Amino acid sequence: MKWLLSTLLLALASVPLLPPIQAQTSCSTPRQRKAWSKLTPEEQSIFLDAVRALKQLPAGSTNPPPYDVFVRAHAENYLASHSIQLLVEDFLPWHRWFLWQYETALQTVSGTCLTLPFWEWELDSGNEDASAPLMPSTFGSVSGIVQRGAPSVKGSVTEGVANCDDIWQTTVFTNSCLQRAFSSRSSFTSQSGVINRILSNPDYAEFFPALEGTPHAIPHNYVGRHMADVRFSPDDPLFFLHHANVDRIWALWQDFVGHDSVLTTSLANSEFSADLDSPMAFSISGIPVGESYFAFDGGPDYPTPRQVLLNDDFIQVTYVEDTLAQLLVSVTDDTENPYSPNPSWFTLPESGTPAPEPTNAPEPTSTDPTSAPTPTPTTRTCGLNLEPCNEPSECCSNNCR
Repeated sequence: MKWLLSTLLLALASVPLLPPIQAQTSCSTPRQRKAWSKLTPEEQSIFLDAVRALKQLPAGSTNPPPYDVFVRAHAENYLASHSIQLLVEDFLPWHRWFLWQYETALQTVSGTCLTLPFWEWELDSGNEDASAPLMPSTFGSVSGIVQRGAPSVKGSVTEGVANCDDIWQTTVFTNSCLQRAFSSRSSFTSQSGVINRILSNPDYAEFFPALEGTPHAIPHNYVGRHMADVRFSPDDPLFFLHHANVDRIWALWQDFVGHDSVLTTSLANSEFSADLDSPMAFSISGIPVGESYFAFDGGPDYPTPRQVLLNDDFIQVTYVEDTLAQLLVSVTDDTENPYSPNPSWFTLPESGTPAPEPTNAPEPTSTDPTSAPTPTPTTRTCGLNLEPCNEPSECCSNNCR
């Protein structure tokens, strides 16, 4: 494992400067994000074409594909952006900026105003294999993985945008197909489980580990292989839809507890429980910060949490036709603290659409951000290392989720 990471860093030391990414100036703000299931077939096709374009090498260029730069940024900075050894408060703002820049890159390569859809996995709790993105023609289905080469490489993706027979090769090993495993050992966190976390954790220090733990970890573990490796999980394009949903849940919590009315200059410990004004870690070996995809607003440094913490400041996102927001309105309607969405942050489904019923799938009890509930050692593996995991502490040391 240490050899793999050191080899990657050595290779990155000679990475050339990157082609710029820039949001389309004609696009309106805030950016309006929708669930993947609510995109039209044409919108889905435009999005997938943009992902393919981001993954392809520019003609005659020695640069890495822009997509792979995002994977490398995540791999080099995973300890500073995830609660692996210690709780890391930057987990949510770090990924918010990461998603914003990925969305900007997709706009750049497509020349459109597309936005990043989110994977409403809470609607699929207990029925994970039928989840909306898991279709053969889009992101690949549960049955669309085959054995390629050695027995240990038994989950190569052969469908959808990450089809190994098309352009998709990962950055973990040379000429490696994207791999998945699809484990049904744990259900996605249900709607009621998400709502309970929003209602039960009024301060950031309580909320972010409750979200980074089971709700965030289980979709990673369910897809498995690359997606389950805490360093290289963006190799799987499902990563970005999944994390858009994590960001959406965070934004809904922020809106519910009133952060939408807080000035950026007045943020307090309840809004963010760590250092607000130190730049977050987005460095990539061999790429100066000024040439990076992650410099803040074209400036000389990476963003601080304060600069990206709210959804109506530099980052402006509205989650539209949102079923979780609708459910939160419904369950708090007769309470002392009823939820009224800020329309710049959330819009509800059209009038007359009934609020979804909270699902009753059993809730996993683990809140360890780096691992799902401990399964049997014979069926759990550490990312791509194929090493058995026994206790959560061992999984942490081997970069398991």
